[in-house]
Amino acid sequence: MVSQSDEIPGRGEEDTEVTQYQELRGPHKVAGARQTRRVLNQGRAKRLFLAADADPRVLEPVARLAGELGVRAQIVPTRKQLGEICGIPVRCAVAASLKED
Repeated sequence: MVSQSDEIPGRGEEDTEVTQYQELRGPHKVAGARQTRRVLNQGRAKRLFLAADADPRVLEPVARLAGELGVRAQIVPTRKQLGEICGIPVRCAVAASLKED
């Protein structure tokens, strides 16, 4: 389990909660590990969001990739909260905001 104090590759400075989560409230986002890995590899991810209560086997590879690519990561307390922030009716372990074209 990842906690807010754990060091995660790609994790940057703390912003205000409103600013961090506002990126996920619009249409420019993806949710889920597979889609997030895809946009990271395509260079389209602006910021990574990880649920602290998600399985580390899901989080760690995505966080490592984000760190290698220089994408900042932010921890969200629960999968339920991350799903709600993304506006989806299910829990979510990983999400990313997208760079606007």
